[in-house]
Amino acid sequence: MGILGIRDSGFGIWDLGSGIWDLTTLKRSVLRTIERHNLCPSGTRLLIALSGGSDSVALLWLMKEHADEGLCEIAAVAHFNHQLRDAAPGDEAFCRDLAARGGYEFLLGTADVRGRARHDRVSVEDGARREQDRP
Repeated sequence: MGILGIRDSGFGIWDLGSGIWDLTTLKRSVLRTIERHNLCPSGTRLLIALSGGSDSVALLWLMKEHADEGLCEIAAVAHFNHQLRDAAPGDEAFCRDLAARGGYEFLLGTADVRGRARHDRVSVEDGARREQDRP
């Protein structure tokens, strides 16, 4: 069992708890892109935005591997709870747990996006942007 609770078969196959994933090709592609564009120069500290979906979980895993090779450091994991779905508290808990299992600081933002949109008479998407951009 890996540090994030993800089982690594040793052959690039990972069990992320929601199915088996072959991330070998993705890992190579991501690392090639990082190197080609010098996205993580020496000493880079990353804030990983984690929604709880498979794409952001894969991103965290890939950047953890990059950090394990000493090529960057994961400073923290961040999650924004828009309070739009009944599953939002579960997503937040999942992200908090995943960050804790990795030993990462967890940063949480939360807002009543629907209420903000209603108040400002804008779309839910614009309300979310306004809340995310708020200091």
